[in-house]
Amino acid sequence: MDLLILNALAVVGSEVLPLDIAIQKGKICALGHDLQAYQEGAQRVIDAQKRIVTPGGVDIHAHLSYFVGGRHTADTFASGTQAALFGGTTTVMDFVEAAEEESLTQALERRRREAQDLVCCDYSLHMSILPHDLGKLAEIPELVKGGCPTFKHYTAYSFSLDDGQLYRSFQAIAKAQGMAVVHAENWPLIRELIRQHLEAQELAPRYHALSRPAEAEAEAVERVLELARLAQMKIYLFHQGCSQALPLIERARRRGQTVYAETCPHYLALDDSYLESMGPLVVCSPPLRPASHHRPLIKALEEGTLDSVSSDHCPFSRREKEEAPNFAQTPGGLASIETRMTLIKDLPHMSLPRWVEVCATRPAQLVGLPHKGQLLPGFDADLVVWSHEPYTISAATLHEKVDWTPYEGRQVSSRPQIVISRGEVVISENQYFGQLGRGRYLNRRLK
Repeated sequence: MDLLILNALAVVGSEVLPLDIAIQKGKICALGHDLQAYQEGAQRVIDAQKRIVTPGGVDIHAHLSYFVGGRHTADTFASGTQAALFGGTTTVMDFVEAAEEESLTQALERRRREAQDLVCCDYSLHMSILPHDLGKLAEIPELVKGGCPTFKHYTAYSFSLDDGQLYRSFQAIAKAQGMAVVHAENWPLIRELIRQHLEAQELAPRYHALSRPAEAEAEAVERVLELARLAQMKIYLFHQGCSQALPLIERARRRGQTVYAETCPHYLALDDSYLESMGPLVVCSPPLRPASHHRPLIKALEEGTLDSVSSDHCPFSRREKEEAPNFAQTPGGLASIETRMTLIKDLPHMSLPRWVEVCATRPAQLVGLPHKGQLLPGFDADLVVWSHEPYTISAATLHEKVDWTPYEGRQVSSRPQIVISRGEVVISENQYFGQLGRGRYLNRRLK
């Protein structure tokens, strides 16, 4: 026996149970009420002292070591995956973007090489499909067979795909039995609104939200759902932040489509007033919405219209944010890879089982990670022992490599005290004990 956890208050499926947990060779091998008998042969014993113990979080949407708009994100594969572990997340998913001259397979291999000596937790990658990749769609079946079955699409930014291009890509993915993951906003409308605001010298951060109205998000969601229906393809919608999209997702499911959707902590904990109080720091896309969107989004998360919560971690420094001359040139993105799980735990009416489901179990299931996200025998021994004591979030004590947090001064009910990754204690008493490069790349298979 490698590790024995005694006196855990374990979140197992829909129940919270007093259990002991035995771990052997990086896997959970037993759960029970009388595992003290294993204690003599265990190499290490942890007394959880009736603390909450959950599976490690699974964050399937983060941007690390990412170069965009002439800037690098603040977090590298090393710092970002270490921060994830400090926040109770033991599996992270990032993205691949191929250069014009690269094949998709070459790009995936390159991205893995960039990560392999740095990652501190297990990880996987989504493949992006950009306009210059439309001639490479014949590679999709091989990528799916090789363990990369999810493909990122944008309907916003200069690298967005138009409807015909989306449909063409969706058809190829459907034929290969993969899944599209989509950033959905109406880019032609947004581009015109940006132009009008800049022309009127309306440059302040609040115009970022006004240039990307909820209607532009909901319309794009409806459009990509229709294209997915025509292509007979299952789809995962990233970072839902507006209540108008929720009935569209429900309608698509009622007519038989396979549709999954996530939200992010900032759409549940922040609102557009932060664009006044924090200015360019909280520019992100889709933008923060009025607080009236919070309750419908939280209710949708509770009831299953929204399946999961990802961080969409994409951090830039205070200087990079504040030196931008206007909202349209401000690098977009927020940091929450470390705070995601604590923030979601404290949402109104969030039960412990549903918290684990949306932050660990369901994301793992949706992207094809069958050994992650649950406390059951045979699953990877990724576990978190949570503190009893509250914690006040501060950039000074977070491990994300960015000098600010939108959650500065916010108190949460607990934070990870011990984090175990594949049976190895990597976080204990706010110290990291792992090594760079210890994370494994995970090939995936969709159900």
